Order: sequence, then C-alpha cells, then structure tokens
Amino acid sequence: MASVASQIAKDNGLLWNQASNGSVEIKVMNSMVEDLTKSSQIEPHGGDVLVSDDWMGYFLLYETMFSSILVARDHWLKPGGAMLPDTATMVCNTTFYGQIESLFY
Repeated sequence: MASVASQIAKDNGLLWNQASNGSVEIKVMNSMVEDLTKSSQIEPHGGDVLVSDDWMGYFLLYETMFSSILVARDHWLKPGGAMLPDTATMVCNTTFYGQIESLFY
C-alpha cells in the first residue's frame, strides 16, 4: 500500500520532498508502527490524517493489527484528526452445514 500511495502522491506533486507551496505535505512511511515510534521521522501529534489497511484483515480480526493502529493514532494523530478507514462493519450469519453441502455435492 505504501508504494502505491507514494506513487500517487508523487504523480500529483504532493510527496513531502516535492511539495512546492508548503501547503500540502504527504509523508508515506513504509515501516512497522512499533519501529516508527522510536524514530524521529514524524513529530508526535503532527498528522492530520492516518491511513492504514492493516486492520482490514479477514473478518476484521484475522491480522490482529488493531493495537498497532491505536498506537499510531495515539502517537501521531492531531486532536480532531481523521483515521481512514474510520468505520467497519462485521456481519455474520448462521447456517446449517447440510444446506451448504447439498448445494455443492
């Protein structure tokens, strides 16, 4: 995801080292959140928007990265900043295995 985001920002002249007018700055960090908290690459509470795909695993729980998202939010997101995605819906349904088996066999 970081490489795609970097290319989009670069193509639009918004990448942090290419921003000419200083009004828009996008930093794409391709690293583990826990490693970045020890780094000085990003100032604490300096981000307006936090974008991540880490917590979007199977059934929203498979990758169990939600704690990393919370670390990033608490460390870098400005008060009133946005997290994207900001909502998720978990839907489940019960079924009898015999019903499924009869459809396929």
